[in-house]
Amino acid sequence: MNDKPHRYGLLIFFMILVGYIALFPIPLGKELLLVLQWIRSVDDPISTLGQSSQSSKEKVTGFLLGKTIGYLSEAGDLIYRESVLYSALVTDRGFINYSAIPKTLVVKDPRGNFLSTLRIEGYPFARKNRLFVLLTDGCGLAEVNLEGEILWKKDFNQLITSMDAGATATAIGFWDGTLLLLGSKGEVVFQEKLSQDPYGVVYLTSLTKDDRMMGVVFGLNPQRGILWERTPGGYKRVRSFQLSSNFRRPIQGLFDPKTERFVIEDAEGISIVGKAKEEDVRVPLKDRIGTITSCSIDKLLLLCTQQSEGRKVMGITDKGKRVFLKSLVGEGPLWFQSEEGSFFLGFKKRIIKYRVMLE
Repeated sequence: MNDKPHRYGLLIFFMILVGYIALFPIPLGKELLLVLQWIRSVDDPISTLGQSSQSSKEKVTGFLLGKTIGYLSEAGDLIYRESVLYSALVTDRGFINYSAIPKTLVVKDPRGNFLSTLRIEGYPFARKNRLFVLLTDGCGLAEVNLEGEILWKKDFNQLITSMDAGATATAIGFWDGTLLLLGSKGEVVFQEKLSQDPYGVVYLTSLTKDDRMMGVVFGLNPQRGILWERTPGGYKRVRSFQLSSNFRRPIQGLFDPKTERFVIEDAEGISIVGKAKEEDVRVPLKDRIGTITSCSIDKLLLLCTQQSEGRKVMGITDKGKRVFLKSLVGEGPLWFQSEEGSFFLGFKKRIIKYRVMLE
């Protein structure tokens, strides 16, 4: 294998990418470091290492950047690539590349080998390493696996407007303001009508990874939120709150796995909501939020935002302090993923891996 392109990765970075990517560190101490690991192009030649039996056992990272599906090794070698048909679900264990009318879903492994066929019509997506298919009418949901099994399937009489998954539970929000919590076999274990208002749509539903905490955002004028906690007697409300937003679209948000606080896209930035009001934090931002994710390092939240000039990627502590900011000038598809103290950033056919370190 020719290692020259890899040895010159930093040189390529400064010569090609500095024109549209800049780093603006914010001095909040010397303990946080953002270290460039590698940079690759999605048009690089496929590595011959990707075809060996030894590499098939190694950890890989799947990406979806614009119209390209691909997989990268830990060292950044491109081990597989193919063009998107209409859209795609990509996980580190395999992918589904599907057409505009997905009647049968073909599952492939990270090297493009056939794994299975899912005989179900709908649009696949993932939540916390679990795979789901939204049925084509938007009123049904199924949980599936890469082996081609349909674990459960449910049809509803309402349009699904939000959902999230934990270890075994699945929370679903509906157009009419209803919240359902399903168990591991798709059975209903909790149900509540959150609002009788005709605009009581559930715009965000979130679960912690262990299913212990659940949160939603719903309604308009005002837009409201509720937190529940699982107890021996079932899920009990622990907090209700109002937001300054009035979004009539799905809202970005998640539970921070380190602090178990509810992180929500708000009209003025993000709101970090705890079980007690004293835990709340507001982070003002001017740009529209595209992605919110968490990092295992020091309770760090990672955000992607969009503005007229391009995109921004920033790190924010659980106290609301910004610790780094990257600006990406220009337009183009963006892929962003956090993973084990690192994050991947794909933009303009380039994928960069950064390591977040404390020293």
